Amino acid sequence: VFNFLILKLNGNTGVAAYGILANIALVLTSVFTGIAQGIQPIVSRHADAKGKHVQNSIRKYALITSLLLSLVSYITISLFSVPIAEAFNKADDPLLTTIASGGMRIYFAGVNIIASAFLCSCDKPKLAFVISVLRGFILIIPAAWILSSLFGLTGIWLTVPVTEAIVCLFSFLFLFRGTHTQIVQST
Repeated sequence: VFNFLILKLNGNTGVAAYGILANIALVLTSVFTGIAQGIQPIVSRHADAKGKHVQNSIRKYALITSLLLSLVSYITISLFSVPIAEAFNKADDPLLTTIASGGMRIYFAGVNIIASAFLCSCDKPKLAFVISVLRGFILIIPAAWILSSLFGLTGIWLTVPVTEAIVCLFSFLFLFRGTHTQIVQST
């Protein structure tokens, strides 16, 4: 979908710029996936009522870590977007560098990967599935069409953060639903 829309908007240079963003996003997604995989055995091991405090601690540390890594990644990419784009631009095409560096400042996100893994580890696979399907299919495709028609190529770059922000609302709802009740019942 992204390639089709970008090709229509900016041709091959736009698709090449998206390739740069997709490669960088893949690296960042791998970092968040690593955090998610790291918390899974700890969270699932403490699935009983006695382990809720451990699960809550792991949830807090994983979310804080992912938010901090997102912030550091965003700042780093914002500051160094041009040199990063140039590293992928062997043809020294100034348009490619401009498109890719502009997109890098908008495109990235990562908390929902952690939320989905946490919920799966807490034996809530339906909620984890909802997060995965919303961010990977249901919201992102219509958002790409709508945002690209409204804002052109900038709309394409906005698709991922807008989708991730909407899904993040669901993630936090799913992650913290019932937490207040559990705290009140345990006191």
